[in-house]
Amino acid sequence: VAATIYMSLMGYSGLENVAKKSYLNAHNLKSKLTALTGVSSIFSGAYFHEFVVKIEEGEKLRQLMCDKYHIDIGYPLQSDYPELKDCYLVCTTETKTEKDIQQYIDGLRHALQQEIDYAYSE
Repeated sequence: VAATIYMSLMGYSGLENVAKKSYLNAHNLKSKLTALTGVSSIFSGAYFHEFVVKIEEGEKLRQLMCDKYHIDIGYPLQSDYPELKDCYLVCTTETKTEKDIQQYIDGLRHALQQEIDYAYSE
């Protein structure tokens, strides 16, 4: 019922704007994520507002991101698909701002760097 009310209040152009914003946010985030060393795209097909990335040392980084930045890097797929170790389903919606996306990228970049520094110090 809530979804029906929301859609009727938004109207066609409102829903179109929500969809465009979600799509643009996802493509912006994926582009920035895959530019980071240690993050790669898994699937090459079309996507709308969610996608899968592989993040080296994903579980360590996921915990660090949650603890330090209160950001979840995405839904870990390994429990559902064991062959997708360190792969995460990442989703954006129209509610995410450029600042939100940049905080995610900056946090993950910092976490990746900490992990690399730690690996070299052992």
